[in-house]
Amino acid sequence: MEVNSLLELYKAAMSGSVSTLTTLLQNDSLILHKVSLTSFTETPLHLSALAGHLDFTITLLNEKPEFASQLDSLNRSPLHLASAEGHDKVVQALLATNPDACLVFDEEGKIPLHLAVMRGHVGIIKELIRVQPDSIKELTNGETVLHLAVRFNKLKALQELVKWVKDDRLLVSPDHEGNTTLHVASMLKHLQIIKFLLSISRIKASINALNCKGFTTLDLVEHCPQDFRSLQVRDTLIKAGCKRSTDQTMEDPPTPPWKGKSMSVLRKCDKYLMKSRQDWIEKMQGTLMLVATVTATVSYQSAMNPPGGVWQQDTTSSISGVTCNDPAKGVKFCEAGTAVSAYEWAEVYLFFVGCNTACFVASISVVLLIISGAPLRNKFCTWLLTIAMVVAIMFMSLAFLQSLLLVTPGHIFQDVRKMYHISIKIWIGLFGFVGLVATIRLLRWILIHVIKFKRRLTKQTKANAGQIISA
Repeated sequence: MEVNSLLELYKAAMSGSVSTLTTLLQNDSLILHKVSLTSFTETPLHLSALAGHLDFTITLLNEKPEFASQLDSLNRSPLHLASAEGHDKVVQALLATNPDACLVFDEEGKIPLHLAVMRGHVGIIKELIRVQPDSIKELTNGETVLHLAVRFNKLKALQELVKWVKDDRLLVSPDHEGNTTLHVASMLKHLQIIKFLLSISRIKASINALNCKGFTTLDLVEHCPQDFRSLQVRDTLIKAGCKRSTDQTMEDPPTPPWKGKSMSVLRKCDKYLMKSRQDWIEKMQGTLMLVATVTATVSYQSAMNPPGGVWQQDTTSSISGVTCNDPAKGVKFCEAGTAVSAYEWAEVYLFFVGCNTACFVASISVVLLIISGAPLRNKFCTWLLTIAMVVAIMFMSLAFLQSLLLVTPGHIFQDVRKMYHISIKIWIGLFGFVGLVATIRLLRWILIHVIKFKRRLTKQTKANAGQIISA
C-alpha cells in the first residue's frame, strides 16, 4: 500500500496534479518524508521542476522545503533542472526557498547558471545572478560563463552576462587552453558574437592576445577549413586590428640616450621596409594569375615569332644582308621556320632566347604555385611568389631590350645600344632592390621564429629542471 502511494506521488509530480498530492498528504502526512527511504534517485520536486509544474512545485516546497537542496544521482538540484528547461517561475520559487542552490555544482562541474546560459534563458540568467552575483565568476571545466555563451552561440545570453560583469578582467579571462571568448568565437565562426565582442573596448584592446599555443584569433581562423563565413570572420578581425602571431614584433630593449637618434632612424626604416601586408598576395591572387599568364603568353609568342621573323622557305643565299651560314651542316643553308636573326647575330639571339626562356619558366612557376593550393599567407610562399614575379618581369624586360637590338638598323644601332645599356642598369637596380627587400623580410621572419623557438626551449628546460628539483 505504501509503495503504491509513493508511485502515485511520483506520477502526480510528472503530471503536476496538485489534487492528487493533496489527497496523498491527507491519507499519509509523512509520505513526503518517506521518499528518502525509496530507491528513486530523484525527489518528486526534481520531476516537478523539470516539467515546469509551478503550483505543484510551490505545494511541495511548502510541505517539505528540504527537497530544494536535495541532489539526484548526478548531483543536480531541482534548480539545475528548472534552469536548463527555462521555467522562470519555478526557478523563482526554488530560489525563494533555497538561494544557496545557485552555487551547487553537478557531476559535470556546472551550476544552474551554466545550464541557463547554455540554453540561452535570459530571464533565468538575470534571476540567478540577481540572487547570487558571485555565480557569474564560477568556472566549469576551465571555462567562464562567457565562454559557454559564445560556444553555444547564445548572443542574447552573452549580452545579458556582460551587463552584470563588474570586473573587466572576466571579459578577457582565458579558458584552460588560453583561449579568450574572442578566440572561441573565431574558431566557431560566430560572426555576430565576434562583432559584439569587438564592440567592447576591454576585449578589443586585447584582440591580439595569444593562447597557450601562441595563436591569435586570426591565426585560429586561418587554420580552420576555409569557406565564405571564414572569409567574413577574417575580414572583420583584420578591420578591427587583429594580427597574426608572426606579425607581432618583439619588444625592443631599452635604448641608450646617445643612440636615440640613430635608433629612431633605424626603426623608421624598419617600419617602412618591413611593413607587413601578408594578405596582399591572397587578395591579388586573381591579378597575379592574370599577369603570370600574360607574361607566359608573351614569352611563348616571342619564341614562336622571334624578332626579325623566320625563314619562310629553305634558303642557300644571302638575302637583305643576312648571310646564310649553318656551321652544323658546313654549308650556306637557312632552314625554313628558323629565326632569321639567329644566323647573323647568333650571340644576341642566344641571349634573347635565354631571357625569354627564363621569363616563361618563372611565369609558369607562378601559375603552378597559385593553382597548387600553396598556403599563400605563409612568409616563404609569399617570398617565393615575389621572387618568381620579379624574375619573370625582369627577364621579359631584358628580352624586350634584346629584341630591339635585333631589329634595329645599322645607322642608329649605336644610339639604341646606349639606351639599351642605360635601361639595363636601371632595371637591374630596381629589380635588385625589390628582391633584396623581399629577402630581408623573409630573413627577418626566420630570425624572429628562431628567437621565439629558443625562448620556448629555454622556458621548457627551466620548467623541467624545476620539476626535477621539486621531485
